[in-house]
Amino acid sequence: MLKWLRLAETASVHAEGGVVTVKISPSQQVAGIPVMEVRKFLRRVHSDFRTSWPEQVVQHFNFTSRRARQFIHDLQAEGLIEPSTHEFDKDAYQLTDKGRSLGRGSAAKAIIRATGDKALKGLLQRAKEVNASDDFLCSVEAVVLFGSYLKGEERPNDVDVAVKLKRRLPENLGTDEFARRMREHARKSNRQFSTYLEELQWPETQVKLYLRKRVRCLSFQAWDSFVRLAKEPDFEYSILMGERVRLLEEIARQKT
Repeated sequence: MLKWLRLAETASVHAEGGVVTVKISPSQQVAGIPVMEVRKFLRRVHSDFRTSWPEQVVQHFNFTSRRARQFIHDLQAEGLIEPSTHEFDKDAYQLTDKGRSLGRGSAAKAIIRATGDKALKGLLQRAKEVNASDDFLCSVEAVVLFGSYLKGEERPNDVDVAVKLKRRLPENLGTDEFARRMREHARKSNRQFSTYLEELQWPETQVKLYLRKRVRCLSFQAWDSFVRLAKEPDFEYSILMGERVRLLEEIARQKT
């Protein structure tokens, strides 16, 4: 039995209306790798990640190709990933709900509400700053709160939020022009990117990094994952930023 499967023996799992917040210990391992390093990798390869996984595993963990494929096999065996449902995504995988839970897992201690209040206030202020600045190629379309903090717990595990971004580009752009503008914006950052995909994703990554601001108690959920969670009849959430009516309609469409 792999060590991840024994997680419940050493970590607490808090379920709320379909959301699972996993408390992890730095001493744990997943597929023979320290859990914190695996969590870092899973956060990087979020649910809409599309690229060759063996290549990414080799780069991230400095594995041989053979070891990378074994690691991917182990993650799939433990129910953390599954083959991509997109027919053209050869050697690509997507995170399962269990994998997303581990990616959201926290080794931090429970926080007090005052800490959460401060983190949430700062997040909303930074979202406004993004939308008012020309330095970003994406704007913040919505911020939604859910989880233990929303339920009013005095010692919540973290502050769970889902953020929806919108690219500031004309919708009728061709594929080549779209890629050119995304890469041009990335190059202005003077950052080094290990893959072409990372370069294309930089406009979104830039906003997410700015919003997070290294605040440890903020736990970001991918928007599409949040919408899936919102299908649950007892799932509670609060729209803090965005066009409420339109967002409610969007979520309702996903439920049908």
